[in-house]
Amino acid sequence: MVVANAVAALSEVQHSSSSENENFTLGSDTVHKLLAALNECTEWGQVFILDSISSYSPQNERQAESIIERVTPRLQHANCAVVLSAAKVLISQLEVRASMICMCKCFTQVIIHHDHAGS
Repeated sequence: MVVANAVAALSEVQHSSSSENENFTLGSDTVHKLLAALNECTEWGQVFILDSISSYSPQNERQAESIIERVTPRLQHANCAVVLSAAKVLISQLEVRASMICMCKCFTQVIIHHDHAGS
């Protein structure tokens, strides 16, 4: 919970800053620690963490796939804000071209799951 509050505060400072420079940038180690902290956070803490991760550009295809694998379960969360933030992270990873196939499979599974659940 402390992690989520710190991310929320840093994000707020970033958004309210008038400078062009980013005050809050993520490295790969930080991203993986934030992903590990997701399970310990409240729903809104998860939203703040996922939103901050969505601005991260992975260094390679393997990192993008790791992020996708760890965020994909959030697409089935009961809180739609968590689902939308997770989708934002997944879409941001599309820049890594080879991950597109994985993304399509992930979204297809979720759409099919929600379609069957609504029937």
